[in-house]
Amino acid sequence: MEDDKEPPKGFPPGSADHIKQDIYGVGYKRPPKASRFKKGQSGNPKGRPRGVAPDLSLSDEPVLKAAFEATKKTVTIREGGKVSTVPVPAALFQSAINDGFKGNARTLGLVFDLMRSASQAHAREVKKIQATWTEFKEFYTQVLRDAERNGLLLPTILPHPDDVIIDDEVGVRFIGPVNEDWQRRLEETIALRDVLIMQDELDRRSSTRLDGTPLNDPGGAFLLALTLERAIPSRLRLSDAQLLNTQMQYMSTPKRKLLKDLYQAWKSIRRPTPRGFVFPGKAVIAQRLDFVYAFQKAATEGDIDLEAISRGEFDDNFLDFLIQNGRSTAGFAPV
Repeated sequence: MEDDKEPPKGFPPGSADHIKQDIYGVGYKRPPKASRFKKGQSGNPKGRPRGVAPDLSLSDEPVLKAAFEATKKTVTIREGGKVSTVPVPAALFQSAINDGFKGNARTLGLVFDLMRSASQAHAREVKKIQATWTEFKEFYTQVLRDAERNGLLLPTILPHPDDVIIDDEVGVRFIGPVNEDWQRRLEETIALRDVLIMQDELDRRSSTRLDGTPLNDPGGAFLLALTLERAIPSRLRLSDAQLLNTQMQYMSTPKRKLLKDLYQAWKSIRRPTPRGFVFPGKAVIAQRLDFVYAFQKAATEGDIDLEAISRGEFDDNFLDFLIQNGRSTAGFAPV
């Protein structure tokens, strides 16, 4: 009879798994079978995604901006008794190598990730800036070409496309005026340069100053004119031929007319001088320029406090700077 048949040996398919699940339950390292990875099939077929920084600029991420600025700084390190100054990234990599041997690379790894993210954000920002200003240069360069070809008055474009320099580090640099105030100051600089070239010709014809003292080293006006020339965009600088032609015109001008023209020229740039004024000598101007360069360098490197100086506060660093550059400290009372 059917009831006398022996039961089948073993458990039905899948019963063992159900029994294990009932006995041990589901938990850590014991996921339900239905949700387990199938044998021979990856649970993450696309692989681990690469770390990509958000599509934001440094201005949107102050922490990344601070990290990026830190990469530009330098630090002093000592290796084998030798002291050297190196960029922060190089110092960190060296520190990572040293700490790696000690097994403490985790924190430095986080620093490297942050620096990489900051560099990525900076690169995106630079690329965006470059694209914007490249389009600007191309468009307005064509505008100027069309105006010149058609004999029209060239429009004033600020900044001038030739003064826009596409830069791989910051995206763009400007070597000329970008607004009307800067344009006005540039025009004043060019006018002063032209007057100084005229002044130089008078100085070379003069043997004494207005007070009767001898003029032993003329050329101070020309030295200052050349210095100003370096501050003018290259598109507006005088070529060697133009400079030589201007000097020859003044050389052929009678001294009486030169005195009159020079007097009017100084007056036209709102720097009136007495008729027959002779400019300080070349040695004096060179000394003054050296002081200006030294002052600018000290201010840039933080050796002197410009804000304190503007408030009339003169600390020991500023007084030492004056002494080192041969200047009197009279009238500069220390704070």
